[in-house]
Amino acid sequence: MRAKLEPYDKQPLPNYDVVPLRRNEIRVAAAQMTTKLVDPKNPKKGIKENVEHMLFLVDAVQSWPIGRKDLVCFPEFSLQGYDLSWTREDWLRVAIDLPGEETELIGKKAKELNCYIEFGCHTKDKDWPGHYFNTSVIIGPSGSVIHKHWKAYCDPGAFEYATTVHDVLDEFVERYGWDMVWPVARTDIGNIATFVCSEGFQPETARAFAFKGGEILVRSINGGAYLYSEMGARLDPGGDPRITMQAYCMENNVYGVFVNNATCPSYRFYPGAGFSTIFDNKGRVLKVASTTDEAMIAEQIPIGSFRKGHSIPILRKELYERAYAEYIGKYPPNMYLEYLPKDTIDGINYARRKARW
Repeated sequence: MRAKLEPYDKQPLPNYDVVPLRRNEIRVAAAQMTTKLVDPKNPKKGIKENVEHMLFLVDAVQSWPIGRKDLVCFPEFSLQGYDLSWTREDWLRVAIDLPGEETELIGKKAKELNCYIEFGCHTKDKDWPGHYFNTSVIIGPSGSVIHKHWKAYCDPGAFEYATTVHDVLDEFVERYGWDMVWPVARTDIGNIATFVCSEGFQPETARAFAFKGGEILVRSINGGAYLYSEMGARLDPGGDPRITMQAYCMENNVYGVFVNNATCPSYRFYPGAGFSTIFDNKGRVLKVASTTDEAMIAEQIPIGSFRKGHSIPILRKELYERAYAEYIGKYPPNMYLEYLPKDTIDGINYARRKARW
């Protein structure tokens, strides 16, 4: 007599928290935006112009004949641009409040069009005086900010010295709890996780979001495409972020929106624009913007049927726990609870002094 499979009586799929979906199929878009670099001495005018351009692009992508988009995503630095020469004082003038007048304007558009708008920008917080943050934000159809995620870490030996979660880890967890280190927005179009640029240089970022039930990963990035010079020399030692994003979607069984900047002539630092991409949960390319110019792409996601068979990643974590426990990170946490660098070079030198190896 042949053996029969026993009934499986564990938690039914999906095995993570969700809210009811507005519909079984949703449309997501990536707006490959050209951002104007603002004047740090008088940033309001430039930020306003960037917000207005963002809203123009939202209207444009919503007017396409394939129907309204439920989620419209924008790159890193969408509202302010990025300049290596800016000091901490410059960044604190450039950074916006959440919520603030900029998010109110974006919120009106999200409410008008009944959509979610995601973007990357630099923010500040009155509860963290002297700090500013590279933040990914989602504004919902209610018109309010429903999700924000500080960049969790950055290579301290590189360019950025905005405060990351790792830089103030103990105080961050004490204030907000571990759940906010890797937040997932549970919305009526799916569970959305957002992360910024170099957070994606380590696979653990995407996996942490997947463990928490992320279904759609949005990576806002700047300079994430052309990573080779005309002579063939590699410009970025971190590898091609498009390939890693594709791998994260495949390995974690999630959909992905990789949204890069378009050509931004006003930037002093401009590594590589274009080629924003939408991936499915097998890592297949659904749509790509095959240009470095401003462009928009959109694709449909069968979120309802996907969710019915979707699980958090299956991992034999006991095999890896000891290796992680014995690993010593190059940079210690909480560095910015001790000292805030004055500018880029000061930040790099400070990180080098603090490095463990």
